Amino acid sequence: MRVWAILLVAAAVRIRGAKNDLWLDEILAVDLTHCVTSPLHIVMTGNVEANDPIHTEVNHPLYTLYLYEVGPRDNPLLYRIHRSWQAWARWRWRG
Repeated sequence: MRVWAILLVAAAVRIRGAKNDLWLDEILAVDLTHCVTSPLHIVMTGNVEANDPIHTEVNHPLYTLYLYEVGPRDNPLLYRIHRSWQAWARWRWRG
């Protein structure tokens, strides 16, 4: 019972924190997806133009695909929900 209470409180804190403003790297990632023409373009090329790279140190291609599919939204929680899934998957299959 205590474990479920701790998990519920942790989830509530995580969701509340995810509703804040986007960080700089998240803003840059969202901005880069406006240059993309298709999902295949994200996977097959490393850049849109020679001076406009899509894949940077902090912007993974799978994250760019996710942002492209989500599209422009006002709710920052949609841009961050994938991190909660990743954390749960790492915890679940840790072994």
